[in-house]
Amino acid sequence: MNYRTKTIVRGFRFAVPAFLLGLVLHFTGFTNFDEVHKMFGLEDWRLFLTFGVAVVLTMVGVHSVRAKERARLPRGTMHPGILPGAALFGVGWALTGACPGVVFAQLGEGQLMALISLVGIFIGNAIYSVAHRRWFRWDTGSCEAG
Repeated sequence: MNYRTKTIVRGFRFAVPAFLLGLVLHFTGFTNFDEVHKMFGLEDWRLFLTFGVAVVLTMVGVHSVRAKERARLPRGTMHPGILPGAALFGVGWALTGACPGVVFAQLGEGQLMALISLVGIFIGNAIYSVAHRRWFRWDTGSCEAG
């Protein structure tokens, strides 16, 4: 296979699951601001239950992978920014009706207001990078913060 063909195949390897995820997010209601607002307002538990089932299925899938493959998965590090970061993430999700993965599904549906969420994601990452470099020095265990 030449480089161009490999690139196209690699693109499809990621595009197909992303497309399927977008369909699932659409049909479960995660791309609908009103549905997400009801979830965070504790008016409707359907999305909470859907999210919970997805987490459990992911856990089962990860743990069912052979031990050799599981050993290659990186272990997350617990640092002081996890809880405040998770709370800020949740607030942003509740306000915009979208977590980062959902933004792209919303854009695919033609919801142009998702562009505001996308800009917020980029601004939030930029602010975190600067704040981490200036005030925090813990190891995030993944990508460099700056």
